[in-house]
Amino acid sequence: MRSVHGQSIRPAGLRIAIFVAMAMSSSSCVLDSSFTRCEKTGLNCPPGWVCSADQDVCIKAGSCGNGIVSDGEVCDDGNNKSGDGCSSDCVSDESCGNFILDVAVGENCDDGNRIDGDGCSAGCRLERCGNYVVDMAADEECDTGPGDSVGCNADCTFRRCGDGYVNTAAGEECDVLDMVSDTETCDDNCTFPACGDHHTNPFHRPGPEGEPEACDSGGNTASCNGNDNSTGKGNCQRPKCGDGYHNPEFKVPGENGELEACDDGENTQECNSDDNDNSTAEGEGNCQEPRCGDGYWNKEFTPPGDQALPEQCDDARNTQNCNGNDNDNSTAEGKGNCQKPRCGDGYVNTEFKPAWPAAGPPEACDAGMDTPSCNGNGPGNDAAKCQMPRCGDGYVNAQFRPAGSAGPPEACDAGMDTPNCNGNGPGNDAAKCQEAVCGDGYFNSTMEQCDPDAPDPHGPCGQGKRCNPLCMCVLPS
Repeated sequence: MRSVHGQSIRPAGLRIAIFVAMAMSSSSCVLDSSFTRCEKTGLNCPPGWVCSADQDVCIKAGSCGNGIVSDGEVCDDGNNKSGDGCSSDCVSDESCGNFILDVAVGENCDDGNRIDGDGCSAGCRLERCGNYVVDMAADEECDTGPGDSVGCNADCTFRRCGDGYVNTAAGEECDVLDMVSDTETCDDNCTFPACGDHHTNPFHRPGPEGEPEACDSGGNTASCNGNDNSTGKGNCQRPKCGDGYHNPEFKVPGENGELEACDDGENTQECNSDDNDNSTAEGEGNCQEPRCGDGYWNKEFTPPGDQALPEQCDDARNTQNCNGNDNDNSTAEGKGNCQKPRCGDGYVNTEFKPAWPAAGPPEACDAGMDTPSCNGNGPGNDAAKCQMPRCGDGYVNAQFRPAGSAGPPEACDAGMDTPNCNGNGPGNDAAKCQEAVCGDGYFNSTMEQCDPDAPDPHGPCGQGKRCNPLCMCVLPS
């Protein structure tokens, strides 16, 4: 305590404390005429407000929260809180069916009754699909919330393939109502049909040129084509050489069949078809890249080489009826390969007999024409054609010189002496296979009695006769 001008001065805090103490001594609840103090909590309520019965708040005098049910109230639990059985305004006991929407207790509807199936359930929840509650009275079968789920459609019906609803959450791509098996547009597992999906749909056509699926192994296998053809041809069909689908896993039937190397559906320059299926070749060359000598006659295939022609045959080797492939790497550049053999084709086929069906030797040579070392295919003895030339073989080879390079070429060859042609008997080589002339040094018995220039000019005459210049045998004069 201080003293100022002879007066004692109390500290301000002490003065306030004395004032409060004096006020409290006059009433346990009243601070002064304008405030109300709550005994339980020490809260001071302003004029016209009183302490709540069961809450640390001030309420208007006579209002909800004083613990007394007044007119207009249906309950009063002494607080202004909802969700405890009495709403904060004391007008609802927060029970379902009282026509009051009590959100604090989870209601989202209240139609004044507790009956299911009228839009608001007996628990005062809206009966709508997607509320996570199975409202059986509203014919719901399931409810997993908004949208589809694996087992429940968005309309709260159990998901099943064939219900006519596409449930994407369950992986459905399509759904035909009351479908019990595949359709043209939807598999029975509610996915779009596709060749290669491991599901055989007999109504689905894979592409504009495709046939209904006969199999589906998900790709090419030995027993089923995959989905490689953009047009659909052959896709998801049982494989067959000649079907226009190349299935590298498919082995062509037959003892000589191999895995398909190609399949154009017919014979082409690039691929053999299926012509050997029922032949003695037993599948040889079927659906293989063509080559002369493969044992498959592909008339659309021209072997390599500038002189090659489309195949006329293919016996896989030289035969009496077909040339093989011997000219592939020769200067002939494919000439005669896989052609019907003939003497003069420029192909030496040692199995071919030009004189066939008569007896005769096989080809010994074939230059495609007469040459000094090979007869061609001109007029003359068939057995001499495509043989090494010799005078007396019955074939006139104008390129062949019986007497060697210094002698004349053959002018004739009857295979023997004739009045018009020397044969190949004793005498001057240069006169052999030439027109018969007296004095040519070759005794041609068909038109001469002797020849004065022959090696033994008088021998043919005998009995002391001599050969005169006219090739006549005469007695010496």
